[in-house]
Amino acid sequence: MPGRSRRGIPVLRFWKMKACSGPVAYSAVNADELEKQFIDSLKKSCISASEISFTRLEKMFLISIAGALENSRVDPRDPRTIMIFSTTKGNIDGIADKSTIDNRQSRILLWELAGFIARLFNCSIVPIVISNACTSGSVAIIAAARFIASGQYDHAIVSGGDIISEFVISGFQSFQALSPEACRPFDVDRTGLSLGEGCGTVILTCDQALAGPGKPVVYLGGATSNDANHISGPSRMAKDYILP
Repeated sequence: MPGRSRRGIPVLRFWKMKACSGPVAYSAVNADELEKQFIDSLKKSCISASEISFTRLEKMFLISIAGALENSRVDPRDPRTIMIFSTTKGNIDGIADKSTIDNRQSRILLWELAGFIARLFNCSIVPIVISNACTSGSVAIIAAARFIASGQYDHAIVSGGDIISEFVISGFQSFQALSPEACRPFDVDRTGLSLGEGCGTVILTCDQALAGPGKPVVYLGGATSNDANHISGPSRMAKDYILP
């Protein structure tokens, strides 16, 4: 069962839809808590958005990024700071929601979503979007570290998020991977996975003085590869990892 978090209360729910033979369990962010923290973040960040309509995911991104910046002295307006977004589907719920046929419609495109959020924080650099399915977050952090190591940037704000939608649930259900109850990943009688939604942000910098109070986490390294073996899995024989 999902527990209470600092930035919201995940709620275990059950989704029923035509694509599923029965209900499937998933964890969602509490809508009332999300709205409350969203309004709070707007005020604290001095973001003027009275005439802007935000999607659920955009609210999550704003809350997460604003919260991370509170604990750091990194300035998103600095030309030596880049924002990197990791998301698999972004505002995918906008495809089915007819009410989004407005100025939000273009933000179904991942780069439009990233640009919109970056502009809210007055970021002077065009943001980067990394959408590599389940590895999106890890690859985004690796990319940010490489940008800093190369000297191209001094700081990187990395934010990743995704929401629950019928599109996402039907995709996992096509693999028959979803559990009808709260998942038990290490149980011998496990019946599948439970999807969740949320957003998280980390800030990388080459200047430890800007890391904020407390002892910062040190990034030691990372790697990513693609052996072009299968749409969802690496080569089981590791053939593509053998160098001539």
